[in-house]
Amino acid sequence: MTTSVDIGQKLWNYCNILRDAGLSYDDYLEQLTYLIFLKMMDERSRPPYTLLPDYQPPPIPDGCAWPDLLAREGAELESHYRSTLETLSGQSGTLGVIFRKAQNRIQEPAMLTRLVRELIVSGADQDGKQVYVLAEISITVQEKDRARAIRRAELLVRATGVTTIPVVIGKSDEDADGDSAVAFWQFDPDA
Repeated sequence: MTTSVDIGQKLWNYCNILRDAGLSYDDYLEQLTYLIFLKMMDERSRPPYTLLPDYQPPPIPDGCAWPDLLAREGAELESHYRSTLETLSGQSGTLGVIFRKAQNRIQEPAMLTRLVRELIVSGADQDGKQVYVLAEISITVQEKDRARAIRRAELLVRATGVTTIPVVIGKSDEDADGDSAVAFWQFDPDA
């Protein structure tokens, strides 16, 4: 049975493979975001969403939906994914904004095939119950981001000798002016 923890670990292992292939953290996070967005739009085009009285089909153009990616593999998938990103970036409204300047950064077709088929599609366990891959990926990335920020702060402390460092922790819903919230991290060199 696939659990959300398994998917999170699988994600991070795969991110390490992509990093070793030359993709930066931002690049593979961006690619995961595009692919998961398409997967989630596909899920929203099926019951129970289609049974809602105010159902609106997702605005994904023909040929650019998740099943169109799943129907391909290797070089054909890589070419179609590039074309899909280009088409979506030219759409009007929110969809065009989400995919504005989108480019495929996964240049190895076998890696893209593996990412689409093994990681993202593995979101269903043996009983057919959906594991919410998007939520697990978001949680995993947040945890890894936090750990990376702490490691960077520790290096800064060692380099400067300053033991209290302001750390940007993101925007809060309570921030009416939209500023980032700042926390202070105290480094204990004896810990």
